[in-house]
Amino acid sequence: MAVTTVAQFASELNRPAATLLEQLQSAGVAKATTDDALNDADKERLLDYLRTAHGTTGGERKKITLTRKSTSEIKQADASGKARTIQVEVRKKRTFVQRDDATTEEQAQAAAAAEEADLVRREEEARAQASLMREQEEALSEKRRLREAEDARVRAETEERSKAAAAVAEKAAAEKLAADAARAAAEAAKPRVPMTKSAKDAAAREAAAAAAAAAAAPPAAPAPAPEPVAPPPEPVRQVRVIKAADAEAEETKRMTDLQGRRKAAEAEAAAIRAMMSAPKKVLVAHKPEPPKPVDAAAGIKGTIHKAKAVPGAPAAPGAKPGDKKAVKSEKLSSSWADDAAKKRGEANKGRPGAPGGAGAGRPGWRAPRGGGRGGRDRDSGS
Repeated sequence: MAVTTVAQFASELNRPAATLLEQLQSAGVAKATTDDALNDADKERLLDYLRTAHGTTGGERKKITLTRKSTSEIKQADASGKARTIQVEVRKKRTFVQRDDATTEEQAQAAAAAEEADLVRREEEARAQASLMREQEEALSEKRRLREAEDARVRAETEERSKAAAAVAEKAAAEKLAADAARAAAEAAKPRVPMTKSAKDAAAREAAAAAAAAAAAPPAAPAPAPEPVAPPPEPVRQVRVIKAADAEAEETKRMTDLQGRRKAAEAEAAAIRAMMSAPKKVLVAHKPEPPKPVDAAAGIKGTIHKAKAVPGAPAAPGAKPGDKKAVKSEKLSSSWADDAAKKRGEANKGRPGAPGGAGAGRPGWRAPRGGGRGGRDRDSGS
């Protein structure tokens, strides 16, 4: 472990020893003089304090920058047909940032806690919904029971009234029949006395007097007819039966709906409970994979290379001794180079000093001023 003094460490940092001593005291390192010894733990503590003071805690991350460089050659012919070799260098740079595993684990734990809280909340909601559906079913069942009891009571009262009315009617009819029979029997039991002539005359006179009195008296009001017994209200009963049937059908439909919703809520609560009771999966942060080694030969494309000959190695099958892998420059020349050469030759035709033109055999690029004749005279004079 390297141990230095405060003064030596200040000289390494190019800072005043008094300032460094104040920073150490602010960081909680008990150093009184510049001759006190410093160890690595004190330096780490000072570094943490300075990072916190300057607001760079956790901001810096370890970065790894990988630079890959590959060099290749390209052979290309120019306008004159000469092959030239061009060096091509390709650089690729990648930067990898090391992830904070602690932060990743905390985030995973927070996500798991939030998911568990959400599952608990959903289970409570499903359970409350199922309880509410059960209470509604019980209330609907109680309402149906009360309605059925009321219908049974009304039906029993109606039947009792009908039976009582029928009994009274039968009793009145029997009494009437008995009275008629008694009257008929009394009339039949009376003795018949033969009437004399004077009695017949007296009876005739009484009858005439009664008829005259009846004619002289005002007409009597007709006797009230006996009120008929009202039959039981059958139409009202039928309407009540129809309404009861409609209400029962509606209650049955509502009961079925409530049962379906309650079963769905209970199934959801059971599924959430099973999900919570299942063993939890451990979340492991995936570390970045190291870069794969890249073959330099595989990265070179479109370049002609001549394989280096290894001494003592056998020749390739089918290769001849005089055969070469090098490509001739005239084969590498492009079509535009040939076209340019042809155009240049056509333009130079007839020009003195140009290839194929006048004065092509003379040295230099300009012909003498005298033309061809003066040249011939000089040649003949020489």
